[in-house]
Amino acid sequence: ETYGTLRFEEGFTPSLSKYAMRTASPDDFKRCQLYVRLDKTSNEETTVLKSEIHSAYQKFREKLADECGQSREGVQMPIVYLPPIYGKNELQMKDFVAPGALCVIVFFLSVSITALTLLTDKTEGLLQRSYVAGVTFTQMLLAHTAIQFLIVLIQAILVVLFHIGVFGNECKGIYILVVILLIFQGMVGANLGFFISAICSKEETAIELSLGLLFPIILLSGMFWTLDGMDPIPRFISRRLPMSYAIVSGRDIMIRGWYLTDWEVTRGLLASIIWAAVFWVLALLVTINTHK
Repeated sequence: ETYGTLRFEEGFTPSLSKYAMRTASPDDFKRCQLYVRLDKTSNEETTVLKSEIHSAYQKFREKLADECGQSREGVQMPIVYLPPIYGKNELQMKDFVAPGALCVIVFFLSVSITALTLLTDKTEGLLQRSYVAGVTFTQMLLAHTAIQFLIVLIQAILVVLFHIGVFGNECKGIYILVVILLIFQGMVGANLGFFISAICSKEETAIELSLGLLFPIILLSGMFWTLDGMDPIPRFISRRLPMSYAIVSGRDIMIRGWYLTDWEVTRGLLASIIWAAVFWVLALLVTINTHK
């Protein structure tokens, strides 16, 4: 398969030799240039190819300078890349996506479990019978929330264990912070499921609404693309979704090794708590108003 073309001008080699010997004319400068055209349908492949071409050409120039008896410093770019402050030079796509993938897994599982919980109770008459027996809607929702919290806790621990222990992925921060973040995100998904279950009257509607909400949230939350790299309108929407700040917080913990003392980590946790509380209150209000 072809991913691009690399074109040389006629007289490339002698012109490049003159360039290395510092005797090149303006025409020689033009003839020793490389003309590259790449297939941009895959941005990741293009980025890697650009880096590899630049690195290979730089090594070639240094080797040519050695053979011509010149100093390597004369052909090197005046830019020195030091070790990165955070992360690593060979950071892979999976390292960038992993924090978002963990949040999505826990979030999606929680929504899928709770999206039909209250709806099933309503259709089978359990909700109304419990209310007649003296159990308030608040107590019923708290009971469902407590059970879901235990499920989310187990899910978060298992996801982190598999991510680090089985697949061998790295986490520079504290593991317990990742677990706590995933628990909060799981509760956001659970309470969103409760809300969907409360406003829907049919199982088909609840399932369709769950899927309709999940995919935009996943795609716009910065899992595959940073929030700062988005256009203004998608970025404005993304910053107001329940998973966006949590994914940023997860990257800060796992890749940068940050703690609660850093605002971006704390912001992700606070955003998750607020969204969980908002969805829980909405689910309660809808349930109460429906059964007045």
